[in-house]
Amino acid sequence: MSQDLVEAEINIIALTKKLDDTLNAQAITFAVLEKANEEKKALQLSSQAKISTLRTNFEASTMSRSDAEGAYVNLLAEKKMLKEKFAGVDVEFTTNFHNTEAYANFSAFFASGGQQEVITVLCNDFSDLDIAFLEDKIFYRAG
Repeated sequence: MSQDLVEAEINIIALTKKLDDTLNAQAITFAVLEKANEEKKALQLSSQAKISTLRTNFEASTMSRSDAEGAYVNLLAEKKMLKEKFAGVDVEFTTNFHNTEAYANFSAFFASGGQQEVITVLCNDFSDLDIAFLEDKIFYRAG
C-alpha cells in the first residue's frame, strides 16, 4: 500500500473515532436533557398542584373570613338589640323594688342570700360532701 493510502486510512480511522465520540457525547447529552425535561415536568406538575391547593385554601379562608365577618355583624346586631331590650331593666327593678316579694320580707331575703353563699362555698371547696338535704331545706324555704 502506498503511503498516501495509509495516511488516508489513518485519517478515516481518526475521523470515525471522532464521529463515534461525538455520537456518544450527543447520546449522553440527549439522555441528560430527557432526564432534565422529566424533572422539569414533575416540578411543573407539583407546582401546579401546590398552586391549586393554595388557591383552594385561599378561597376557603376568604369564605370563612366573610362568614366570620357576617357572624360578627349578626352578633353586634344581637348585642345592640339585647342592650336596647334590657336598657330599662335596672331602672325598672330599682323603681319597683319595694313591690317585690324580697322587699316584703327583707330579713328572709338577706338570710336566704347568706345561706346560698354558704352552700356555694361548701359545694366548691368540699365537693365530696353530700349537702343535698341542706340545699333542699334552704332552697325550699327561700323559693
